Amino acid sequence: MKSQLSNFLSSSRYSNARELLLTSRIKHDLLLAAAVCGYDLLIYTPTVDCDGFDLIFDDRLTLVPIQLKTVAGKTNSWKIHRKLIRPLFSNLEGFRLHSPSHGAGRGGGILLVDIKEEHHGESLEISYFYSDFLIIHLFLENLFQPKRISPFKIDALKYEIIGQIDGMFKLPKWAFVKAKSPEHLLALAGLSSRVNSLWREHMYELLCCKNIPNFLSVFGTEYEMREYIKEQVAKLIDT
Repeated sequence: MKSQLSNFLSSSRYSNARELLLTSRIKHDLLLAAAVCGYDLLIYTPTVDCDGFDLIFDDRLTLVPIQLKTVAGKTNSWKIHRKLIRPLFSNLEGFRLHSPSHGAGRGGGILLVDIKEEHHGESLEISYFYSDFLIIHLFLENLFQPKRISPFKIDALKYEIIGQIDGMFKLPKWAFVKAKSPEHLLALAGLSSRVNSLWREHMYELLCCKNIPNFLSVFGTEYEMREYIKEQVAKLIDT
């Protein structure tokens, strides 16, 4: 027999209340993760849904627009606005997106929330999965590989994102990485955390070395950057 909580989580009747519950839980977890790091994370809610993001996280150094998705039933892909996940204009060159036809985006991410009941339907266990354009490049550069996913599929996903300026594409479940905790989630998204989040700077620098002629890295050789990224990302992801 299904619990009352299970009915609440699955019934369309409670969709608004369920969204409020999950958004409140996400805010609580990330505000607490920031607090233990010694700062107050700012969280904004957009007044108009135009580019597909639900929240904006701000650590006063970085703004990250986030679209929220939940794992429900057998769903294994989600429709995402291309402009949300495309890199910012200032980062296009590092991703080798020189042509104006590629278009800049908001440099945002997608937060996938997996919900399971605990204690006989009296509480929730929340797992956080994260994806963005830089995460997908971790796969492309073979620095972290989703299980049993061919390089062809990963490359095809990249071109789904950059092949058109507007519209939406389907982001598969394998394109997400599971954060070990809310603190690790902050670091994955490039926000301040007690956990080292400098892997993103190294990752973008690595791409600049590959894609920009005569680019000189301040982080060392390509080999050193690759080893550093693999080591740091492994600390953030629950495999």
